[in-house]
Amino acid sequence: MERRYFEKKIINLIPSNSLKGEIKRLRSSFTDLELLTIIYRFEEDFNKRIYLFKQAELVFKDKKILRFIDKLINNEINEYNLLINKNEDEVYEVFIKSDVNSYEERYLCPTYEACFNTIFSFFKAYKDFCKINKDSEFKIEKRRIRDRIKSKDIDDDIVSSTYNYKMKLLRIYSNNKPVRISGYSLEEIAIDYPHLFNGKELVSFYENNRLRYGINCFSDLNGDSCVNYLDCDIIKDRLDCPRDYLINHIHLDFGYLNIVDLDNVDQEIKEDYYFAYNLLNKAHAFREDEEDE
Repeated sequence: MERRYFEKKIINLIPSNSLKGEIKRLRSSFTDLELLTIIYRFEEDFNKRIYLFKQAELVFKDKKILRFIDKLINNEINEYNLLINKNEDEVYEVFIKSDVNSYEERYLCPTYEACFNTIFSFFKAYKDFCKINKDSEFKIEKRRIRDRIKSKDIDDDIVSSTYNYKMKLLRIYSNNKPVRISGYSLEEIAIDYPHLFNGKELVSFYENNRLRYGINCFSDLNGDSCVNYLDCDIIKDRLDCPRDYLINHIHLDFGYLNIVDLDNVDQEIKEDYYFAYNLLNKAHAFREDEEDE
């Protein structure tokens, strides 16, 4: 596969249509390391992520990058083996959320395979009340059973994994050190996106499979945006609390954000946006006054 076709394929992983449109308009290109970061950040499926890393090995030429990819793939496989292989002093716990707003049910299981049997048995037992759907979320944790444990080691043994409603493995988390290149892991690599955000735009994004709206408070040069929610109590109840609203935010990569045209949203979202816009202006004015003092 030619590099330009591979790059186009990887750019399509970015959720933001606004950003992809700007990339296409400017004919922006990315480095090998940035493309690997996009794969890692936006391809949620574990097996598809490994497949794309292997494809990158066939496309990229830099030997340092190729050695890094090899370590990435081996690390993902080792994490998977760590998850599914159990010692006698270890136990699994499966977490089941039938939808975004449901209570998280938890069950202990003797084996990795038993976790999936438990999930299916749960939905069979409660079929009159809930069903597996696109908002269902599942997590499996493996940890050791210990008689005595030091406080500093309380969570040092956890291996955690997440799954979508189709039971596809998404991410594996452990306390093992991440693979690094030039001192940085893929979680720390900044992607040089085209400049798209100027501040205070109405944006939309997905959180836990739920479409949410926010106002882009600010964006830095590393591709990170600070987004304040529009559906919080401060906005919905029209509370004049600019300082409190300033901290009611989430940090998101540019790649998750779509810029929303105010003419294409209903009146309630439009009014929420204008109220939030004024609150942020007040908050920033307070901050500037405090800095001057």
